[in-house]
Amino acid sequence: MFCRYQQASFAAIELRGVPKELRQPVAVVREYAEKLPSHLAAGEGLVLRGPVGTLKTTLAVAVLQYCLQLGERALFLTMPSLIDSIFSAKAVSPEDWLRFESRLRQVPLLVLDDLGAEWGSSYVTSKIDAIFSERYNRKKSTIVTTNLAGQALRSRYPDRIIDRLRETTQIITFNTEESLRLSLDES
Repeated sequence: MFCRYQQASFAAIELRGVPKELRQPVAVVREYAEKLPSHLAAGEGLVLRGPVGTLKTTLAVAVLQYCLQLGERALFLTMPSLIDSIFSAKAVSPEDWLRFESRLRQVPLLVLDDLGAEWGSSYVTSKIDAIFSERYNRKKSTIVTTNLAGQALRSRYPDRIIDRLRETTQIITFNTEESLRLSLDES
């Protein structure tokens, strides 16, 4: 787990304070976490979409932390890191590459941060499709964060990916006027 998110929890988020416009999405994600065992059994996940700095990644990691506390396995990767890891493992060791891809397909909860931030090519799209399809078929839960809205997602990814996400995830939109992170002027 990245150092920045080691303390991500629902209690820490509430302690920090949640802006009024994000209270409903935060409550929906928390409710998902509270029913996590049944969501994992059904292969149900979340798509958290909205502008940067709206708690999407922090909330996704809070669910992942909760999952780990329940004794389940979970994995967090940014999309650029996912693609980099696939290319690197393939170049270094075919065995490591196969183990990594197997883990992506089988871990009970996979959190993929920043869908749409990865470099695009037909190979990359094919790998993303394979991961989502395999997880869909195995009924494995996936949480995705993205800054892309409906049309931008549909123009970037095949209908099959979008359709499977639509069927197996609850889509939650985060809207706020500005990033919740401190600006460079405020630090």
